[in-house]
Amino acid sequence: MKDSEENKKTTLKTEFIFQIGFIVFVLLGAFMKEISWVFWIFACICALCWVVFVQKEKVKEEKEKKAEKEAP
Repeated sequence: MKDSEENKKTTLKTEFIFQIGFIVFVLLGAFMKEISWVFWIFACICALCWVVFVQKEKVKEEKEKKAEKEAP
């Protein structure tokens, strides 16, 4: 049980970091006109990492649920 709770907390922290990073880079890209393209690229990378991370976690949860159903 503790492992599951710790994994969920770690997952939420990681997802939160991606969200904050995305917001920060979008805001920097909006206000820093000279090098805004750099921040927009970082924002896109952050968003892609966030999506990939969430998808991996969903797959992991589905595997765990299947394993729980199969185990008596």
